[in-house]
Amino acid sequence: MAPNEDRSMFAVFASLLSVAAILLAAIGIIVVVNKDSGSSSSTSAPAPVAVSLTEYKITPAVISMQTGGSLTVTNNGTMVHNLKVMPDGPNTPDLNPGQSATLNLKSLKAGSYDVICTIPGHEAAGMKAQLAVGIGRVADSPFERAF
Repeated sequence: MAPNEDRSMFAVFASLLSVAAILLAAIGIIVVVNKDSGSSSSTSAPAPVAVSLTEYKITPAVISMQTGGSLTVTNNGTMVHNLKVMPDGPNTPDLNPGQSATLNLKSLKAGSYDVICTIPGHEAAGMKAQLAVGIGRVADSPFERAF
């Protein structure tokens, strides 16, 4: 081969290598952009809010959550308890000591709700709280003043 042919082959090889590098970089950028936009466009549900039931208290006394969320309700007491959104909202089953349940509240609109334990006598003994859905913390609620 003549020296000019070697240079031609080298130029072709370098050109092909440059085109391959540009294509690879473009594919990498497309993958990264799609990955980033995919994560921001997919809306994940808010993390569940933890609620504890004991004798005769619901903690926290004011439960604040985003709309479309849920509660993880745990019976940390020594007797059966449950949690119900009043008046006609969802409720947990009766929970034995140590049991937990997830209470899906996607059906609730933004607003303030009372929550209670429906076991006879428990609400009267103090097992009540307030649920603030999609409105942030409820200021100066009677429940906060009582505790």
